[in-house]
Amino acid sequence: MTQRLLFASVLAALWLVLSGHFSPFLITTLILSVFAVMALIIHLGLLGQAPRPLAALGPLLRYWAWLALEMAKANGAVIRAVLQPSRISPTMIWVRADQESELGRALFANSITLTPGTITVLVEYHHILVHALERDGATDLAGGRMGRRCARIDALLTGRTP
Repeated sequence: MTQRLLFASVLAALWLVLSGHFSPFLITTLILSVFAVMALIIHLGLLGQAPRPLAALGPLLRYWAWLALEMAKANGAVIRAVLQPSRISPTMIWVRADQESELGRALFANSITLTPGTITVLVEYHHILVHALERDGATDLAGGRMGRRCARIDALLTGRTP
C-alpha cells in the first residue's frame, strides 16, 4: 500500500511540475489521470515488478536531463535540414534494444521518438526499426549511447545489476 501511495504521489507531483497550471479543470484531470494510471498499473501487476523504484530516481532524472539536451541538439539539426534541404537523407535502420524488460524497451522506443528527426516505426523484441531524417542521426543512434542509458535505467527499475 505504501508503494502505491508513493507512486501515485510521484505521478501527481510530476503532473503538477510539467503542467505549470493549477486550474480546477487541471486538478480534476490530474486526479482522474492518476487514478486511471494506478488502476492500470495495479491491474497489469507492474508495481510489484519494480523492487527499487527510488534507487532509479537519481539516474532517471539525469537521463531526462540528458534526453532534454539531446532533444535540443536534434531540434537544431532539424532546423538546419529544413534550411538546407540537401542535408536531408531519409534512412531506415534497425537498432539493437538490449533492455531486458518491456518497460525498458518502451523507454528506449519513446526516447527515440521524442528526439526530433527520428521516429520509432516498429519494435520487435530486441530490435527497433527507426526512421531518421538524416543519415547522421541514424548513425548516432546506431552507436548505442541512448540504448545503453535506457538499459541502465531498465536494470535499476527491475532490480538487475546495470
